[in-house]
Amino acid sequence: MAQHSKGPRRQIRMGPMSCRTRSELAARAAHHGIAFSQYVSDILALAVGLPELARELNQATLALTEATTNKSGVEPPVWGTPRVPLPVYNLIREISSARQITAAQFVSEVCDAHVEGRPLPDITTEGELLMMA
Repeated sequence: MAQHSKGPRRQIRMGPMSCRTRSELAARAAHHGIAFSQYVSDILALAVGLPELARELNQATLALTEATTNKSGVEPPVWGTPRVPLPVYNLIREISSARQITAAQFVSEVCDAHVEGRPLPDITTEGELLMMA
């Protein structure tokens, strides 16, 4: 049976990140019963302030998820290029350009912050987004 279209999407590279971060992302994706790539795509959508484009996760679900050490033996992918909704991709490119880093570095920062339970720099303030436009 064919899947419903996820709409226009673009692949985005994931920059270098620790084995712990990759392993934890894989464990959390498995915990939620979704693919690694979709999990990363959803946390990126939440991180750039477009929660409506997160297909499987929402902020409430993530708030209830505590750190899960990867005891499940889920192997994270060695490298990844999640497919993210086009508006998320465009915002990641704009934000990373404004911060003078690569999009892959931004993706890694988001993933590291997510796993470590720390907030990202306030990247979605209206003023910053207007300056990038």
